[in-house]
Amino acid sequence: MTRYFGLLVVVVGVFAGLFFAYRKWNDKVADTNRELNIARIRAEYAERIPWLRINPVEKAYKDEAQTFFRWYFKEVNEHLNKYGGNRNFDDYLAELSERSAKQGAKVDSMGEKKVDSTADKKAAYEYTRKWFDLIKGGQYDPMWSTSDNGIRFDIVRTTPAANSKKTRFEFVVWGLAREEKIVDERGTRKMLVSASYHQNWKFFDEKGKLFGEMPVDGVDMKVDWPDRYVKWFPTQLVPGHFEVDKIPNEVKNAEITFTITTHSLTGGEIISNHVWKLDLPAEWKLSPGEKWEGAQESVRPEDEINANVVDPKKKK
Repeated sequence: MTRYFGLLVVVVGVFAGLFFAYRKWNDKVADTNRELNIARIRAEYAERIPWLRINPVEKAYKDEAQTFFRWYFKEVNEHLNKYGGNRNFDDYLAELSERSAKQGAKVDSMGEKKVDSTADKKAAYEYTRKWFDLIKGGQYDPMWSTSDNGIRFDIVRTTPAANSKKTRFEFVVWGLAREEKIVDERGTRKMLVSASYHQNWKFFDEKGKLFGEMPVDGVDMKVDWPDRYVKWFPTQLVPGHFEVDKIPNEVKNAEITFTITTHSLTGGEIISNHVWKLDLPAEWKLSPGEKWEGAQESVRPEDEINANVVDPKKKK
């Protein structure tokens, strides 16, 4: 009997080993299939997005962008149905919490208090998440869009800034080249996006006369790596905002030139100009009689400020 019991133990052990080996192999196959499906979605995404970046017809672009995002999030949903995943899309918050718990000491080796950047990182997540929910929810409908040199620039919406004398412009840039690099010995990854932003506003009164100009360098906020904060955030999109002082009430319309300068991954410089001509909405303006603070006066030739006047020196 003891002899058979020993044999039974061996048989059970063999079957248990085979079962665990099968489970491990099955898990590995599932992980491989999951990664392959992610790669497939990314490849199809990369094939579909170039036309959206260069489509010259604004209305057609807006319609096709809605179709594109519907397709993308349908693929994401089907992937999560089949392979599982976090449907709350808040993996980054869990990562922050785990990292904070492991930090331990609040001072460094020199006895200096460590700077806790958790709050800033959470704020970056929340900012990015609002953009993600907007796009995923089918509400991405830019008020203005244009494309130049393979880069699309969308003004998505405007809202009053916290400072009541400013207007916030929320934007998305499509197609900036980016490169992920390891930047230290701990393996910290960073996404490098080389891009500079400049605006030049020209204001005209109701007679078409130049009222003033306003150059603006940089932006107030941008997220170069949104998919770091929110997994499945559509890639090749950089969301952000800038704030502009409210404009004198006398101004009727404006010509705004947005210039984005970036570098391709092969090193070439790309300059993208986006010109927006529009009648200014009342909510972007100061109240009648309210002073335009920070304005500086300069003298210009009459032909530069009034298109109806021709400089005699320029006559043939």
